[in-house]
Amino acid sequence: MKKIHIILIIFALNTAGLIWWFSDTQVIKRQTKALTECITTSSSAPQTTKALKNQKFIALLAEDLHCSVQIKDYSYEFDRDDLAAAHLALLNYGESSTAEASDISLTFNSDDTATVTAYLNLAVTEKGGKSHSESSHAELIWKETEQNKWRIQKITLKGQ
Repeated sequence: MKKIHIILIIFALNTAGLIWWFSDTQVIKRQTKALTECITTSSSAPQTTKALKNQKFIALLAEDLHCSVQIKDYSYEFDRDDLAAAHLALLNYGESSTAEASDISLTFNSDDTATVTAYLNLAVTEKGGKSHSESSHAELIWKETEQNKWRIQKITLKGQ
């Protein structure tokens, strides 16, 4: 095989890999995973790490975000600012927290949105040692911005 053929094959494979990596499906999947990573923290994490997680969390949220939480013993509606403040409080005043998503499904809608559904297991330990855990059905509506970035426009958590 000639060197030019090898170079062309390598170039084609690299191009295909980049197209796949930056496809809307892969971007949304990575950002959904990043969302759970932003929620997961421990008391040993430095303040700078917590601040960076909060900035990353906020960057995933659309300006017109609406969040509805309907779980056992808790029902609340959040806008973007409320959710950002609640996330920062969780990072700074909780002992630890974890978020694990499973059974993740992604569907593109007819408009410029995509729906991610998953089962979400959340666990939080307060500084006093009291633990809380909840499993819920999560639905995230991702909307593509004019800058071709995907942001969460709507979050719905419903207890099982």
